Amino acid sequence: MMGILEKLIADIEWIKERLKDGPPPKQAPLWIAQQDEHGRPSPLGRRNHCAAVRRRKAEGLDGAEIVGKRYLLSPEALQEELARRTARAGEPAKTRAAEAGDVYTRMMQVAGSAKGNTR
Repeated sequence: MMGILEKLIADIEWIKERLKDGPPPKQAPLWIAQQDEHGRPSPLGRRNHCAAVRRRKAEGLDGAEIVGKRYLLSPEALQEELARRTARAGEPAKTRAAEAGDVYTRMMQVAGSAKGNTR
């Protein structure tokens, strides 16, 4: 019986020694999928992420793989795709909300000019 307890104490001492400097550092993922294990989408969004993987594969660029139903980008490829999506000809890309605001403004201008014509 004492042999088992001594082995258990030795194992606990070994674990304490390993954790003396704190838990091991969390490593960055090697590949980023269109959604993580918790269901959160990629920073590109699910559709854009999959489209980026397909485009990179078609162009023969590194950092993109398709494994079953998972579309994977390397961290470097993800950063490149984010930079590509956010910059068009050196300008930040418009958001959908901004585009919708532009459409609304144009509609109001047309409606306003139509009102002005009826007076």
